[in-house]
Amino acid sequence: MSDLFNILAKLAQWGLLIYYWIIILAILITWVTPDPRNPVVQFLNTMTVPLFNWVRRFLPSSLVLLSAYCSLLLVLFLQIFVPGVLWTFGVFSEGSVPGSKVPTMVAGFFLHGAGYVMESLLFFLIVLLLIWFFLTLINPSVNNPLVRMIYMLWTR
Repeated sequence: MSDLFNILAKLAQWGLLIYYWIIILAILITWVTPDPRNPVVQFLNTMTVPLFNWVRRFLPSSLVLLSAYCSLLLVLFLQIFVPGVLWTFGVFSEGSVPGSKVPTMVAGFFLHGAGYVMESLLFFLIVLLLIWFFLTLINPSVNNPLVRMIYMLWTR
């Protein structure tokens, strides 16, 4: 029985990793304004837009622009949490761990995933701060879309 849970944990980990990269591709492809009739673009939209819209419902209106990044962080969290929980149930089913330790192990995987998300979020904010610093040094035009996006992210 534990082998089944280990296989499910690996499948979940790989599936979420693939979905993580699909989200990254969807984010990158939006920078070039692709043709919406392109099958690759349609596939990426079909796979990511429902998650973006679901995450957007929970964000305040000032952070709606970050729904794709928040979706990426959610998948990153699930990539750690879901396989960990499946592995825990596998270890429990084989009798290696008593039932009283299962909630502690699940909480540990939850905290590990949350910590990794916080680390990624702090890294994103540091990169945003560095970009903002360099942009203030060169004083680019406000008409530049990248400058407008960073300004909107930084001032909210």
